[in-house]
Amino acid sequence: MNIIKINYLAVALFFSLAVSHNSSAQEGKISINKDPRVDQLMAAKKELNKSEISNGRLRIQIYTGSLSDAQKARTTFNGKFENIPCEIVFETPNYKVRAGRFRNRLEADKFLTEVRKEFPSAFILTPKKSGN
Repeated sequence: MNIIKINYLAVALFFSLAVSHNSSAQEGKISINKDPRVDQLMAAKKELNKSEISNGRLRIQIYTGSLSDAQKARTTFNGKFENIPCEIVFETPNYKVRAGRFRNRLEADKFLTEVRKEFPSAFILTPKKSGN
């Protein structure tokens, strides 16, 4: 008799666990509502990222920080290296001064040694790989 009670309890426990598991395993649906302008913004960001690649050319970043200091750095750079293009780029939260468009690493390294005399923290930016 004892074995029958144990078997009955085991079967009852198994079914009660199975029923409780099914009642708690509900399927849910998630719906995401997004503004249609999000796709436009993502496309615009993608285009900006493409333009930053600079046609696959290496650049030298000479400064990062506030706008006023970035403008001073650009003025100093333009005074020393008149024939090299230099621009200020805003990347949250800093302004960055980037110069040159070098075809290969050798040209960039050669120019970097000159730039570091005036801007010791300058470094070479390599173009990003396009994800397309």
